[in-house]
Amino acid sequence: MAKSRMFSPQTIKRFTSVHSWIGIATGMALFIAFYAGAITMYAEALHQWANPELRQSSGTLAQLDRLVSVVATERASGGNFSISLGDGEKPSASYFEGNDRSRPQQTRVLDEQFEVVPRQTHSEIRHFINQIHFTLGLPFTAGFLLMGVVSLVYFLALVTGVLIHLPHLLADLYALRVGRNLKRLWLDAHNVVGVLSLPFHLMFAFTGFLFSAFLVMPGLMQTLTPTPAPSKAYLAEGRFGESKFGGSGADKAPGTVVAMLPASRLIAIASARVDGFQPTGISYTAYGTEKASAKVTGHLRTELIAQGWVIVSPITGEILKVDAPGERSTGLVLENSYLSLHVGEFGGELMRALYFLLGLAGAFLFFSGNLLWIESRRRHRQPAQPGSGWVMAQVTLGVCLGCCLGIGFALLGNRLLVAGVVTQQPLEANMYFIGFFGALMWSLARPPSRAGVELLSGCAVVYAVLPILNAMLTRENLLVTIREQLWGVAVIDLMLAGLAVSFGLAGRAAWRRARFGPPNSVWSLASPRRMG
Repeated sequence: MAKSRMFSPQTIKRFTSVHSWIGIATGMALFIAFYAGAITMYAEALHQWANPELRQSSGTLAQLDRLVSVVATERASGGNFSISLGDGEKPSASYFEGNDRSRPQQTRVLDEQFEVVPRQTHSEIRHFINQIHFTLGLPFTAGFLLMGVVSLVYFLALVTGVLIHLPHLLADLYALRVGRNLKRLWLDAHNVVGVLSLPFHLMFAFTGFLFSAFLVMPGLMQTLTPTPAPSKAYLAEGRFGESKFGGSGADKAPGTVVAMLPASRLIAIASARVDGFQPTGISYTAYGTEKASAKVTGHLRTELIAQGWVIVSPITGEILKVDAPGERSTGLVLENSYLSLHVGEFGGELMRALYFLLGLAGAFLFFSGNLLWIESRRRHRQPAQPGSGWVMAQVTLGVCLGCCLGIGFALLGNRLLVAGVVTQQPLEANMYFIGFFGALMWSLARPPSRAGVELLSGCAVVYAVLPILNAMLTRENLLVTIREQLWGVAVIDLMLAGLAVSFGLAGRAAWRRARFGPPNSVWSLASPRRMG
């Protein structure tokens, strides 16, 4: 009883109001972030699925050295390029025309002829979906800053939610009353998911805000300090800085042409320097000159900060700098720790699967929150419903399911690239926005009771078609990918099939609700088009 008197009824009412309005203001943005974020938990697998030409067994170190030689010859002295050593893939090299990262990226893969892979078939859809997660598809800086504000407000919503449910927090954990009262069922499901995933949501909200804060930190430091040295030092040290990518090389004038050590030797040096280091790539700056450097990046599976790197001189083999446990600055440890927590880089496949499920559960939490807000304003005894509930239902369906349909469309665009039907790399991004805005316009033009069923059914069809297209275009169905241990491709096919089934079941439930649910509701087929 003492807990129930912790806050007065009036205080609880204020907390409830703040929690509801904050949830409404940020819920749709957070749905997009969580849904896209769940998919990017399998970014490497998605990259393998999206690029059939990379679905090859890994090459030998001798072949890697040959690839570096071919690319270095093509790039000439002073070239900057990166070699990716993806799991279950042949090594591939990438670079930008003339060191200008605004111009098209070129890629070579390790095959017998070392032919340039046409840009239209080399997909980076994993990065595009990750960009949606962090920026909602908006321009980078604006989207990043907006999500920083959303994350901060989201944290406030979590705090008020805890204060509201604190007197009966454990009771809510087990309260899931299944019956004819759908509003009560949605509320119980919302509360159960919220309670079970509360620690993770607090972490996501806080680290999401830190992403935005660290993005603007260099600008603030330049404003507050008389010289740009501190902000440059921060960028050089931080994980978002140039050191992660091996530098731009813009300030490195071409030097004397000198011989380079084999890439295999540099990788061996880096692996011997750091315990448990699993190399994933090597990036060269000013290759072939006296100012050359090579950064070997890799995974540290047993560490919370699951990535590290070793910068080696490709001329002498001398280790120039190391980012590994016990050798990081305090600032870098803090930055890498919150980043690893946010993206789930530690803990292996079990943690990856947990983060994926938490991402989908979070998306459900925000979607159900909007539905509860609409239901709480329903007029139970009048056929005409409030205009606010009608419009909110249309916008919620359009934005949330538009994101789901848009990502499905983007993956369909990738299949068109693979099939050679089109030859433009921006197709995947364009397809996403076609799906997103198409769903939004559809939901605004249709009654919510019909738009929900139609959009959910559309998502189910699109996601179900994707594994079928993959099998048809690459002749690698689930039986083949499992037999040949192409686990990344198999995981994505299973994920897409699971999402298709989920959307199908949700569409069926929405149809039953529209036909047999309470008639005085925006979700009922009997609801009039006019709004009260």
